[in-house]
Amino acid sequence: MLARAQKIASEITVTDENGNARFAFTSGAEPYVLKGLPAGDYYLSELEPPKGFTVARDVLFTVSDNADAVNTVTMVDEQEKTAKGKLVVTKQLYDEAGKELQAQKNLRIPKLNPAQNLQTIPTLN
Repeated sequence: MLARAQKIASEITVTDENGNARFAFTSGAEPYVLKGLPAGDYYLSELEPPKGFTVARDVLFTVSDNADAVNTVTMVDEQEKTAKGKLVVTKQLYDEAGKELQAQKNLRIPKLNPAQNLQTIPTLN
């Protein structure tokens, strides 16, 4: 049985149809060859994906009982998607009696340093 490994190392396990772990290995740039796996159905599962990738879906595969068969399994990793968006924050001001106040126009809000915590942001007057 031949398992095609990802170009970046990840932790892989092979389990039988009853969920029993049969092999575990770290993938690499070269294909990983498993020998001695009896004929039957198995799952190739990624336990730890490479950095920057999501965990791949389990791959069901069958090992043939044909003595000349070469069984090949391929698992594909997908890069993590990072959200790139825009956050719009609106604020309404109320006095102590609950009456809505008019916001000042052209109010400048200081840029936040990600290391700052919200309690250290200067107050706006």
